Amino acid sequence: MKKTILFPVLILSAIQFTTAQKINLTYKVKSNDSLYVCKDNAFSEKDIQSKSDKIFLKNIPNKNIISIEDNIDRKFDKINFKNNTYYSKLLNEGYYNLYVLDVNNKPVYIIYSKTDTLILEKNDSVVNQSIINDRKYNGKLVLLCKDYPDLWEKAGKIRFRKEELQNLISDLNGKHSGNNIRKQEKNRFDYLGLSLKGIVLKNYTDISLDVLNTHYFLDISPNLSFRYGLRANYIDQTQFFPALFSGWYYTGPDGIEHKVYVYKDHYETLTAKVLEIPFLANFEITNSIITPYLYGGLSPTVIL
Repeated sequence: MKKTILFPVLILSAIQFTTAQKINLTYKVKSNDSLYVCKDNAFSEKDIQSKSDKIFLKNIPNKNIISIEDNIDRKFDKINFKNNTYYSKLLNEGYYNLYVLDVNNKPVYIIYSKTDTLILEKNDSVVNQSIINDRKYNGKLVLLCKDYPDLWEKAGKIRFRKEELQNLISDLNGKHSGNNIRKQEKNRFDYLGLSLKGIVLKNYTDISLDVLNTHYFLDISPNLSFRYGLRANYIDQTQFFPALFSGWYYTGPDGIEHKVYVYKDHYETLTAKVLEIPFLANFEITNSIITPYLYGGLSPTVIL
């Protein structure tokens, strides 16, 4: 006879108050008439590109911003693209400046000099349910290198990737003045967190030690992080177990019936040691020092 065994699904919900390790940066914001230096929470490059007037409004009285720089070597210059104002991120600086712009979650690259301005978009199209790469941007790059035949083949084969485009612009800048600054900004911040928490009562002890490494990915969002590490938990609980009747009787020599117990009333101490290896995606709701947060992921557990 087959039996259906149902495994319980345990869902725990809790409210925990903690202080978050937030990232603070120094920003230099240049407007038409002034240069402002302000310290603020870190903003993702996506927010700076599309929301600069809003996020710096509290510090910059003149909203007509020209450029933004921060102390992790990111620079954003104002441009107008398809009738909208953006602040594109500078990747290479020299005779040719290379910018990247996030438009509808797709990268657009802009190459700018006093004589040339190219906009490179990867225009993939669908024909007969197959994706065909439109490599028009390669033709533009070959045309840009028209005076340097040794770069024609390289320009014609470059894939639509930041590093490859940066390398080509570096080569082009070397052909001109030799002055090329390739931006190497820091987009990931790592923090090692230690926490000891628990509760000790008369009959109950629960102590937890967390050693978690946290990565914040600033190019995506300063509120999004990935956590991993170790979590050790020690539990010691003393419980009272009332007498457990087995359901059996026996009659003594005196003719009186006596119950048979599995055990009599007693206290029993239960001890557990738990080791977890969590891999968690963590999202902080706000970008302030004290913030609610949500996390989820996998946590392989060993219970002794």
